Amino acid sequence: MYCRTLKYRDPCGRFSILVEEQPDGSLKLWELDVPGDGMRRRHVIGQVADSLAREGRSLRVVWGAARVQRRQAGDPSWS
Repeated sequence: MYCRTLKYRDPCGRFSILVEEQPDGSLKLWELDVPGDGMRRRHVIGQVADSLAREGRSLRVVWGAARVQRRQAGDPSWS
C-alpha cells in the first residue's frame, strides 16, 4: 500500500489529507483525518469523492476513525 497526499481548498481554508492507495486503485481516507466539525468533514469528503469519481477513482471512507490514533494527555496508557 502507498500513501498519497490530496490537497483540498475552499473558502474556509486549505489543507492536505493523507490517504492510502489500495491494490484495486481506490483510495482509503479516515474521516477524523479531515479537519473541522462533523458537518464540514462530510462536506469535504463528499467533494473529494465527487472529484475522484470524475477521474474514474473511488474513495473508501473509514467513518468515525483516524488513521493514527492520537493520545490524550489524560489517557492512562500515556507513559
